[in-house]
Amino acid sequence: MKALVRERRDYEPDLIKSMAEFGIEFSARPPDFILDYHLIDGGKNQKGEWLVQGYIALLGQYEMLVVTVEKELDIQAKTMEEAYVKSVHVLAELIINQLLEFLVEEKSHKKVKGM
Repeated sequence: MKALVRERRDYEPDLIKSMAEFGIEFSARPPDFILDYHLIDGGKNQKGEWLVQGYIALLGQYEMLVVTVEKELDIQAKTMEEAYVKSVHVLAELIINQLLEFLVEEKSHKKVKGM
């Protein structure tokens, strides 16, 4: 994957680091996927956790959606910035799980088609 976004985005280094921890490799080669994401502050809940509406997607050729995750996250943190850093880590794990499911399904589909 290439770390390619339209402009410098908040928490991008944290997201890329988290994805790398889950085994995603980044290089200067043309990208297999383009990363799109955003975080929206939802304040705090009654337990004092930060509420973050998170969205992350991997886009393929022609920016077509491959996999996506949209989730409201309850994050235990001292500051909103810390909550955002933790949120991108959670989103990285969720999108990688979606990508793995997609790739396994795609591979299974190709095997059945090729029989």
